[in-house]
Amino acid sequence: MSKEIQSILEKNEKIVWEGKQDLKATMITSIISAVFLILFAFIIKGLFSSGTGSCTIRGTVRPSADCNFWSNAVAYLIMILGASSPILAFLYQRVTKYVITEKRLLLKSGLIGADMVSIYYDQIKTSFVKVGLIGKILGTGSILIDTGKISHGGRDSGSRVEYDKFNNVKKPYEVYKHVQKRTSSRKENLYAGKAAE
Repeated sequence: MSKEIQSILEKNEKIVWEGKQDLKATMITSIISAVFLILFAFIIKGLFSSGTGSCTIRGTVRPSADCNFWSNAVAYLIMILGASSPILAFLYQRVTKYVITEKRLLLKSGLIGADMVSIYYDQIKTSFVKVGLIGKILGTGSILIDTGKISHGGRDSGSRVEYDKFNNVKKPYEVYKHVQKRTSSRKENLYAGKAAE
């Protein structure tokens, strides 16, 4: 367990489960994303690079070299992002830790500093497991936790739920049982308390 997590545990707070992202699932996902980004960059380069002659930029006719410069710049930027995504995913996987205690969930991340999210069970509205194709093959999945956070997009995009996640964990349904058991017992205790009043 990391010293950052150890330092925020309350007295007598017992850890039920701890883990991290599965390296294989994380790397396969990031490599697939990188391949798609690089292919997209080649498509942009091919579509928007003109041979000889001229092109139009903001309604002004320009030499084709101007168009080639901007399409190449965008394509190379996307290629760099694609090529660096597996490296960033690997580094992120190394520093990310997930902990389930009797009282709460802890998510530690952060490439530079230690970012910590602490979610007590009474904050959880809903939680569920999400398993994709790679997760099905490798036995991994993500647990999504809804605490009521909402992100607001632009004027036209509206708002959407922002989930805290245990990404690419091994045996996700077993991990989910720990969360569900404690969330359910917390809700039962709350309802029992209200009924007694």
